[in-house]
Amino acid sequence: MKWFFAGDINGHIGSINVGYDGTHGGFGYGSRNTDGSRILEFADGLNLVISNTLFTKQEAKLVTYVAGPGKSTVDYIMVQQEDKAKVRNVNWIGNQVWYCQSTKVKATLWSVDITEGSNSCNMI
Repeated sequence: MKWFFAGDINGHIGSINVGYDGTHGGFGYGSRNTDGSRILEFADGLNLVISNTLFTKQEAKLVTYVAGPGKSTVDYIMVQQEDKAKVRNVNWIGNQVWYCQSTKVKATLWSVDITEGSNSCNMI
């Protein structure tokens, strides 16, 4: 693998991959918003695949941000298209409350673990 991109990007790419078959795996959460379209355009332009969308998951395993009644996925891990087959799983490290209201996301690529999350978050 040459490189990957991970971050709390604050856009909703949604559950439908229409127009982004190679970038969106088809297993996202919720509906797409304008920022989510920008994320998909960014990933598509750089030949990246959003690895969070490659696997069927229960809602509790897809949601990475909760604020009141609102739930969404805003933390994404992207890899180059040619490395898509190396992604074995993507999970968020949940069941913990973080001051920053977001979660940490973990991707397993072969036997290498990549964990994305803000270092400024404090577990409580």
